[in-house]
Amino acid sequence: TVLAEAPQMLPFEDRVALLHALILADQADREDTRADWARASQPRHRIRRDYLMEDGFAAFERLTTTAELRSVFVVEFVVSDGSLESGIDGGGLFKEFMIYVCRTAFSPEY
Repeated sequence: TVLAEAPQMLPFEDRVALLHALILADQADREDTRADWARASQPRHRIRRDYLMEDGFAAFERLTTTAELRSVFVVEFVVSDGSLESGIDGGGLFKEFMIYVCRTAFSPEY
């Protein structure tokens, strides 16, 4: 297609509109798996606070299909005694997890 071979031939505004339409269509296709009520059925990834990098990479490694990679990544933190931390991942726990993973992974000391 022209878009794949020579995207500069299409005006920028048209490319943005096309991207926006693709994003909206994708969101509509996956609406039933991304809604707040659907989080209860999503697999939970138990991440030990003392082993965030190791458990995080193990959890990412288990995501093998496109659907798994694109689904909501629900985090449950486990404290050193093996119990789950109280809290529901409405996005904040995942954000905390990703910030730590990114900071650690890009740290010169790691």
